[in-house]
Amino acid sequence: MIGRFFMGAAVAGLFLGAGHAVAGEWFTHPFGELRAYHGDWLAVCDKKGEGRCRAVHSERKSADDRFFGKSRVALLRIDDDRWVIEFHDDGLSASELSSLAFTIDGETTQVPRDAWKVGTPDVDNVADTVTIMDAKLTGELVAKMRAGNRLIIDYQPSASEGKAAVSLRGATAVTDAIEAQIRDRTN
Repeated sequence: MIGRFFMGAAVAGLFLGAGHAVAGEWFTHPFGELRAYHGDWLAVCDKKGEGRCRAVHSERKSADDRFFGKSRVALLRIDDDRWVIEFHDDGLSASELSSLAFTIDGETTQVPRDAWKVGTPDVDNVADTVTIMDAKLTGELVAKMRAGNRLIIDYQPSASEGKAAVSLRGATAVTDAIEAQIRDRTN
């Protein structure tokens, strides 16, 4: 009887912990960034942890592709107190974008046109990239991403499929790690 209890508790622990990624150790990358892997996400803080931090999920075109790849979602911590969401995809024509939607575990959020800008937060002329700048909307989307399992980003018009699939395994761990890094350097 006791053996069955412990076996049941172990099995329950496996299922309850299945959605959470174990936090990786921080290390200094040759680019001078502080980095840590968390599930399918990478935490990056510029200037050995003293600069701007971001969480990155990338889908590569091939094993040889080392940078932007097919698609990329980055959660950027701006001014250490709010998130913005940067999205890059090969088929995205950012300057012609007319619709953008985030679907997290079946729940769709339409992103209003006035909530995004073409390019990155700091540079407008970045191909195939848009950034959601609206603080309230990004706060809501990041909270949903932290609680979710899968994100589908739909956009139109598109030179290809108009969809990007993103695993959210590690989204909670990576955002927690970034927030802790920011707290540690400000204390």
